[in-house]
Amino acid sequence: ENGFSVSLDGHGIDELLGGYEKHFLSYKLNKRNNHFFHYFKNKLFGNDKFNPKYSILNDTYNSDLFYDFHVGSLRNILRNFDRASMAHGVEVRSPFLYWKLISFIFSLPSSSKIDQNYSKKILRGAMRENLPEKILKRQKKIGFDTPKSFLNSKHLRNNIIDICSSKNFKEFEIFNNSILSKLNNTLENKRNIFPFWRHIQTFILVDQFKKNS
Repeated sequence: ENGFSVSLDGHGIDELLGGYEKHFLSYKLNKRNNHFFHYFKNKLFGNDKFNPKYSILNDTYNSDLFYDFHVGSLRNILRNFDRASMAHGVEVRSPFLYWKLISFIFSLPSSSKIDQNYSKKILRGAMRENLPEKILKRQKKIGFDTPKSFLNSKHLRNNIIDICSSKNFKEFEIFNNSILSKLNNTLENKRNIFPFWRHIQTFILVDQFKKNS
């Protein structure tokens, strides 16, 4: 609306330097077990995300980051942001995805990226003179996910039941009988509705679009 055609986004840095809670768990596991023990343990329990060819990345923690960056959710995030931005004529640029920076970061040991208290250590250090202490030492990462507790609250759950009971929802051309059956079972037994939120949200958006068009 204000005429901006380019957006600078921070995609990739959490996958490169370990910005999520699961990365702390991976780091602690890596401190307790050596690289090859972790590999055989994952093989035994069928976790295919650990690959021995990543051993060149120094340790288990780096191999987990490598997986998240190349195979995990980042690909979907980039695709979704690209589609959403280009639909409105805005180009998303991600400086942290510069290939030379990526190569450099993956050449670093885990100790440059995380310790017992902080993730993204090298980034925090680089910005020490430019950011206030409150931000540099912030530990809690807050994303944009829909909170599960909010979805399962009594007030919203009643609204969701009304939506899912409507004729339009039951006849929505995108859903098959299997999805509807599982959703109804979840609602009847008062189970966690979060796994089906994407289906409900899709219906609401499409239904609203039809009403406005």
